[in-house]
Parts: sequence; structure tokens; C-alpha cells
Amino acid sequence: MAVEMKKWGALGVLIIGLVIGVAWWSRQTPRSVPVNTTSKTKPAVPKLTLREERRQPELRYVSVILYAIDHDRQRHLQRWQEVSDVDAGWQIDIYPHAGQDRYLVWPDQRITAAEKNLAPNWFTWHSGHVSYHSFIVHSFRREMVKTVSIQTLLNWANATSNRRHQVRHLVTHLTVKDHR
Repeated sequence: MAVEMKKWGALGVLIIGLVIGVAWWSRQTPRSVPVNTTSKTKPAVPKLTLREERRQPELRYVSVILYAIDHDRQRHLQRWQEVSDVDAGWQIDIYPHAGQDRYLVWPDQRITAAEKNLAPNWFTWHSGHVSYHSFIVHSFRREMVKTVSIQTLLNWANATSNRRHQVRHLVTHLTVKDHR
């Protein structure tokens, strides 16, 4: 009987030890095995420069249009929302006028002559500034004009990496027709 009691006692201690061990093991936080992963970081979008915009005027045109669209939301420029569909893109017609070039901005880079019914929004360059012009509908040919320095425009375009990427990407959504 004493031998039998020792067996049951040893078995009981073993079972209790097993239960305590399982309980302790299940409470431990699982340790993750370190995995070597390489995270892909997006390359920084370089800032736009005056030199680059001079070499690639399409960058400047897109900056001008996007600035006007953004500031139209703030009610500074009327009718520029008409060209706010960036997926459709834009067509710019360049015409000489009184010794200065006018850049007419049409919505949709594939717009046809038959679709050009209403006077477009347009802009001009002069002495380091961009002047935005917008025909006021039902105003007997009056225009709203806003002038912005090219440096202000460049600062706005460079404000965020996303905006710089957008300007660079949307160059492909632009058609330029030079009538000079």
C-alpha cells in the first residue's frame, strides 16, 4: 500500500506540474521570429525649379492650371473649376496678342474646335508674374484678373511631395497647340 501511495503521489505531482507548465506556457507572449524584410520606400519627388520649368514649359502650364483650380475653390478665380477634371486633361492654345502671348486653357486635352463655344480661361506671363483671366458670364465682356508671382506658384507646387508628383504626372494630360 505504501508503494501504491507513492505511485499515486508521484503521478499527482507530475499531473499538477504538467498543468502548471501548460498554464504558464500559454500565458507567455508568443515570440515572433525576426524576419528580414525590405520595406520599399518611395523615392523622394524632386522639387520643381525655375530652371526646370523653363526647359519644360509643360510643367509650368500644369502648375498654373492646378494653382488656379485650387484657388478657385477659395473663390479667387471664377470659372477655373471648368478645367478641374484632371483625368480629362487640358488643351492649351498659345496665341500672340498685343505683343504678349495668351495661353488659352480648354478642358479636355482632346477638345475639338466645334466644342469650343464659351470663352476659355487664359493666362499670360509678364515680368516674373502670371496673370489669370476669367471671363465673367453675363457681364458684358468683363473679366476677372488675378496676378501671382512665379515664385509663389513654385512655392505652392513644391509645398508637398504629393503635389510635386501630381504636377509631374499630369504633364501627360496636356496638349499644347502653338499658333504663334
